[in-house]
Amino acid sequence: MTRDSERGAAVGFVDNPGGHDSRLRTLTITQYRQERLAHTLSALQGAGTGREH
Repeated sequence: MTRDSERGAAVGFVDNPGGHDSRLRTLTITQYRQERLAHTLSALQGAGTGREH
């Protein structure tokens, strides 16, 4: 789900990292891209060591 507001665009989604408690998160597009990049870099670093993030 995306929305445009006076403060800029945002994305909202349900996050459930531990598999127990879901939570609704709303991030700006910039925050979303930063988190996605951090996740990708973590996965790439883990791939080189044989472990996952």
